[in-house]
Amino acid sequence: MTEQEAIRSFLSKALRKDWQPRYLSLVETKRGKQTILADLYHVLGERFDPAHLKTIPESTLSKPAFLFSETDGFGKECPSMREAESNADEGALVVSADGKHGILIEETIKRGMQHYSV
Repeated sequence: MTEQEAIRSFLSKALRKDWQPRYLSLVETKRGKQTILADLYHVLGERFDPAHLKTIPESTLSKPAFLFSETDGFGKECPSMREAESNADEGALVVSADGKHGILIEETIKRGMQHYSV
């Protein structure tokens, strides 16, 4: 999967249904991608479906991933989810290359990292 396919797959399942159309359309444009990256800091976490908040299997953390953040850009390739997570700044999303798992690294210390599996 490309980074765009992976994030589309992940968001199409991880977001609450009322937010899916908006974010899936944002993935398609350069300006939309910038909006997604900006939303990682404050609002995107509130738009995920809490039913998908789960522990990611250890074996999945060692598989390739894409890192999404304003610092690293839209879909930087990383050798593993674990490496992407450890190198990410606050306000980042790590998505497995198959689009089935994600780690949201939020700005607020209170919320910290949240793992989603879809």
